[in-house]
Amino acid sequence: MEKRGVSHVEFILSFLLFIGFLLSILLFFDPFDNNDILDVSLNEVSDSIIKQVSKEIISYSVVVDQAVTGPIIEFTIPNINSEYKVRVEDYNGYVLPSSFDGTEVVVDRGGNSFLKVKFSDAFLSHVSAPLLPSEPTTPAPTIASSNIKNIATESGFNDLKTQYVTDYSTLKTELGLPPGINFAFEVKFDDGTGIIASNSIPSGVDVFVDRDRIEIIRGDGKSEFADLSVKVW
Repeated sequence: MEKRGVSHVEFILSFLLFIGFLLSILLFFDPFDNNDILDVSLNEVSDSIIKQVSKEIISYSVVVDQAVTGPIIEFTIPNINSEYKVRVEDYNGYVLPSSFDGTEVVVDRGGNSFLKVKFSDAFLSHVSAPLLPSEPTTPAPTIASSNIKNIATESGFNDLKTQYVTDYSTLKTELGLPPGINFAFEVKFDDGTGIIASNSIPSGVDVFVDRDRIEIIRGDGKSEFADLSVKVW
């Protein structure tokens, strides 16, 4: 009887030591460390924001043959979404009057022989005067290179800010944020203007911040770089 009583005591002590050991592990190596959750959430929400505010930009470098003398030219670039708008720039980035009817591009190129032709629904029409389509230019302009990429837009950030204010909980779900994690973002342009969407941050909480310099299509269609800051807490 005494041996059995001692065995019970030893078992209880061993069990208590084991529980103490597990608690010490959880204390020093917390598998549910909130900082880890914040770090992962910050990376995910930053990527999700960029994807949500970006639009497809299709760019072509076009060279006009020296034999072409007229300022207004017409040419075709196939397989472009007919809902897209066109933006044509000269070598220095100056916007030229242009139009796109879903098939043909008409440009008042002035005396420029090199053109950057861009298509996207992020652009406005840039026609300062009526452009009368002529016959397709001969010889046809040469497409020297092309590029397709997604670029963040000012209008996209403004739409995101509106949803942040009007339907924050749904936006958090769309961006993949877990319950209990909040976020804010700010865009600062070099001209001093910006876009801010932020709720009040409680004092004493950990705040993780991601800062990046990104390319943005402004409201007028011009591309420039700005500072994007994303916070989670």
